[in-house]
Amino acid sequence: MTEWNFAAGRVDARLLEPDDRDLYLGLYTDARVMAHIGRPLTAQEAAVEFARTCRANADPSAHARCWRLVHRRNGEKLGLMAAWCNAREPGVGEIGIMLLPAWYARGIGLPALQGLVDQLMRDHWRWGVNEVVGRYAPGHRDAERLVQALGFRRAIATEAQVEWRLSRTRWRELTALAATRGRHRVDDIRTI
Repeated sequence: MTEWNFAAGRVDARLLEPDDRDLYLGLYTDARVMAHIGRPLTAQEAAVEFARTCRANADPSAHARCWRLVHRRNGEKLGLMAAWCNAREPGVGEIGIMLLPAWYARGIGLPALQGLVDQLMRDHWRWGVNEVVGRYAPGHRDAERLVQALGFRRAIATEAQVEWRLSRTRWRELTALAATRGRHRVDDIRTI
């Protein structure tokens, strides 16, 4: 059986479950959270997407997963994170993160995404990902800082979105460099 849950830094990433409906709907209907992602969904639209996401999480053959992020020490909900394979580009995985506004700029996004990227690049889930893509709306400086810190390279920028990519080769180089300096790319990434 595949282990989907993992931890990185102060964050536990656990597969989204039906009990996480309020968190999911709250994030996807919040104009502030959705400002750099897309238009906020209606509660009905978000409920439909939540059900679809839970079905994907329960399907062993699906190459898409969504995790709820919780603080490792106190279990407080932090947000959501997702990964999926791009059907149009074999070997390409995409990632995304949404944090509750109270957790913006508090050191949660970087370790969470690093843990996710490491799981994808180590092929922990056997998705065959050789490149990871992150996309966001132009002007989203926090997202830009995250992908830069993770070693992604800017690939495409249009009026609608900015795309950054990280190849497995570059990920290996960055991981090896961090190891030679006696550091981990993120503290204590492990499966839970």
